[in-house]
Amino acid sequence: MKVWINALAFQLIWFAIALGAAHGRVWIGALLLAAWLPVHFRWSACRRDDLVLALLLAAGGPLVDTALMHAGLIAYQGAPLPGGLAPAWLAALWLNFALTLNHSLRWIGSHPALAALFGAAGGPLSYWAGQRLGAVHLATPVWQPLLALGAIWTLTMLALARMQRAREALRAAQSAL
Repeated sequence: MKVWINALAFQLIWFAIALGAAHGRVWIGALLLAAWLPVHFRWSACRRDDLVLALLLAAGGPLVDTALMHAGLIAYQGAPLPGGLAPAWLAALWLNFALTLNHSLRWIGSHPALAALFGAAGGPLSYWAGQRLGAVHLATPVWQPLLALGAIWTLTMLALARMQRAREALRAAQSAL
């Protein structure tokens, strides 16, 4: 898959989900993501790895968002799910993000320090952009949720970089056999 196609699809779907959440039309982003999934998996050379990451992040990511919500750091547009879980559109954002990890963000496995910096800056910027679009509301003072998000995303990107390096080492060992 071409890196630029993956990155462009991610951005378009991210904006559709965030704007849809902000305006009570979550179905628009969900529809775009649903249309992209079969195209992504058809073009992907690492379908199984993509699927594992998609399931892991679509399930685990919203739990982080739920914790941030219950800590009073972030409020999300849309009704929470039963059990006080963050709204479902956040799972779509995490799933969309997962589809970049073996493609446009593949570089993180070989550059963990850059991945950490990317997480420290990119994670908070993503939520800040979500606030600007009206999909989320960051608590005040705004530095508190941004600092928490920076720490969470730094650790997330480091963990994902390590996972990717481990997968690549396993692949290399398998091909050497």
